[in-house]
Amino acid sequence: MDVHLSIKAKLVVSAQSRQELKFAMEEFNRACNTLSELAFQRDLHRKYDIHHRGYRLIREETNLPAQHVVNAIAKVSAAYTRETDKWHQFKPHSSLRYDAKSMTLGPDSQTASLAVCPKGRINGQLWMSARMRKQLQQGKVGSAELVYRKGNFYLHISITIPAPEVKQPQGSLGVDLGFNRVAVTSDNKFHTTKNIRHKKACYKRTRRSLQANGSKSAKRALKRVSGRERRFVADTNHCVSKQIVADAKANNQRIVLEDLNGIRETGKAKCVHEWSFAELQWMIRYKAARAGVEVVTVPPQYTSQTCSRCLHLGVRPSQSNFQCRDCGYQINADLNGAKSVAMRHDLVAMGRYFCEYPRKEVNRPGAVRSSEKKRQVRNLKPQAPSTARPHA
Repeated sequence: MDVHLSIKAKLVVSAQSRQELKFAMEEFNRACNTLSELAFQRDLHRKYDIHHRGYRLIREETNLPAQHVVNAIAKVSAAYTRETDKWHQFKPHSSLRYDAKSMTLGPDSQTASLAVCPKGRINGQLWMSARMRKQLQQGKVGSAELVYRKGNFYLHISITIPAPEVKQPQGSLGVDLGFNRVAVTSDNKFHTTKNIRHKKACYKRTRRSLQANGSKSAKRALKRVSGRERRFVADTNHCVSKQIVADAKANNQRIVLEDLNGIRETGKAKCVHEWSFAELQWMIRYKAARAGVEVVTVPPQYTSQTCSRCLHLGVRPSQSNFQCRDCGYQINADLNGAKSVAMRHDLVAMGRYFCEYPRKEVNRPGAVRSSEKKRQVRNLKPQAPSTARPHA
């Protein structure tokens, strides 16, 4: 299995080359919009169909070289493969895609040669950290995206490096994701970021105030502060994912995550829409692949409501507390969710769907003593899980 990484480098070019790159970027995105309209009207999704219908049209209407037209077709096809029912439109300075035929890197990855339209190439210097330059030299270079942001050009180069062999894990490390606590692991570690709610509220309040003002200075301020919240979230996710992978590797454990696909459509909690859980899980996956750590997923249903000791459904008197009605187990709710995630994977891997933890007498309303005998009989003979005993 290979690991795909993206190396971000600043591209430094002359004033004339800057104008040529901007013109090539505008022509490229104009071609993408023409191809997008064609693909939407004729319901074309595959790269072959879009190429067959639009290649000659783009060559006649724009000054793009042949390879840029091919890359534009690939970009439009990728957009309609992700979302087929939406008409995709591209901004004039959206990213410009390069491949091995239209981009050449220098011998020490110090420079880059890029094709521009109508013909010719421009040369520029690549500014990046020493660690990224070393990774770029060791990996296999693929495609790249030329990004124009705040008057500067950046080249996002995709590389492929071989992943180390995954060792047989000796246990599971469950991860429960949340908003107040970004992540809680089953080994009693709470990955919290201080003042997360306060910082996000400050960003939201600043945007609202500047947007309501509407003056030229307010618009300049909006442009200046744009991206700060996104960078804050990305930095937090990087730190948390790095620590989780390091702990799993040190203890020779696999990482068990909840499958959160479609959580934004089904989740009613406000915190689901206020933090990038998909980005955090993606970072955990690619960091684990580089470290040789196995990552698996389990269904997220009832993980926060299931007792991590006896697997019965419990209650949460408050946001941070969990109490089992069956065995009386009391624990932090987020920690219980992380342990339930790890236990759910381990029990299914062993072919079991319930836990044989010895229950103790609990003072609760109802006939406790009369139901004890039924419980003992149920434990002696395994049966299919019911609504009170969800699949693990």
